[in-house]
Amino acid sequence: MSDFNLSVTVRNAHILRRIRDIYGSSSEMCRKTGMNPTKVSALTTMRDKPFRENGELTLGAENLCSALSATPAELWPKQMAQIQAKKARYEIEMSQAEAMAIASSSEENVMQRQLIERWVDGLSPRHLLALEMHQQDATLDEIGAEISVSRERARQILLRAHRHMRKKAMNDGVKSFSQVYESVT
Repeated sequence: MSDFNLSVTVRNAHILRRIRDIYGSSSEMCRKTGMNPTKVSALTTMRDKPFRENGELTLGAENLCSALSATPAELWPKQMAQIQAKKARYEIEMSQAEAMAIASSSEENVMQRQLIERWVDGLSPRHLLALEMHQQDATLDEIGAEISVSRERARQILLRAHRHMRKKAMNDGVKSFSQVYESVT
C-alpha cells in the first residue's frame, strides 16, 4: 500500500529557461508577442512535436524560436526533437521509504544543479549545446556535426567550456568541480 501520491510535470527546460531569462514568464511572453498560450504550453510540455514528419518546423515552433531568438537545436536538442508526451502531468504512488529516498537525494541534486547553472552562465549557446551533447554521451564527431565544426574544434570547445566552469567553481570555493559535475550529469 502506498503512502504518497506524487505529481510530476514534464516540461522542456530549454524552452522554460529562455522564457524566464527573456520574459520572466510564459504569460508575459504571450502578452508581448501575441502567441497563443495554449500552443506555447503544448510545446513546452511536449504534448506537441515541434517538427512535422518531413522535418520542417511547425508554425507554432517556428514562432517560439523567433520569440526566444533561438535555433530549433537550442530549444529541441536531437534527443528531444521527436518526443511527444501523452500528457503533461503524471501521478506516481509510492511508499514512505521511496519518497524519503527521493526527497533526500533530490535536495542535494537540486543544489548541485543550481551550482552548475551558475557555472555555465556566460557560455555561448554553442558551448552549452556541446556540453549538453557530451553529457548525453555524444561523440566529438557528432558534436562537431551538430555545431558545424570539425571533431578537433568540438574538442576545443568542450575543453574551453569545462575550463570556464572549473574557474567559476573554484571562485565559489568548490575544490572538487568534477565530483559535483559528474554526479549530476
